[in-house]
Amino acid sequence: MTRAELKEVVEPLLQPHSKELREMALEGAWMLSQRLHPADLLVYDNYNAVALGWTFTGKTGDCKVMLPVGSYKLRLGFGCGDRLHDPEKRLLGEGTVFRSIILTSLDMLDDPYICRLIEDATAMAKKGQCSGQVILKSVSAKKRRPSGG
Repeated sequence: MTRAELKEVVEPLLQPHSKELREMALEGAWMLSQRLHPADLLVYDNYNAVALGWTFTGKTGDCKVMLPVGSYKLRLGFGCGDRLHDPEKRLLGEGTVFRSIILTSLDMLDDPYICRLIEDATAMAKKGQCSGQVILKSVSAKKRRPSGG
């Protein structure tokens, strides 16, 4: 995928968010797409968030690295977070699978500790058919979003 293709699909979904969050989400998505190439980027415009997830099989359940864009913050999420080695306890969440880190800056994506988490999650991902596309999977009719960008 190109940066323009990513922007064409994702940017309209982020319009209710602040300019700063939109820009951070788009650039973060591009950075992760480059790092995880040739993974496909699956995009979901859900009730609570715009969810971006990278898969090497085309299947949502195989997304191990995600970028959920909430109302006011950007997270780096892991669909195998419960199995990642996290001695510094940076991962948030107590669910059965998902863990995340709140990204306060995109510089965090270059932090060696976070890079290792991304690498470990990618190693756990199933591999199969993928072509580096950005794919809009669903758009919820009803959404809870901030009231202005």
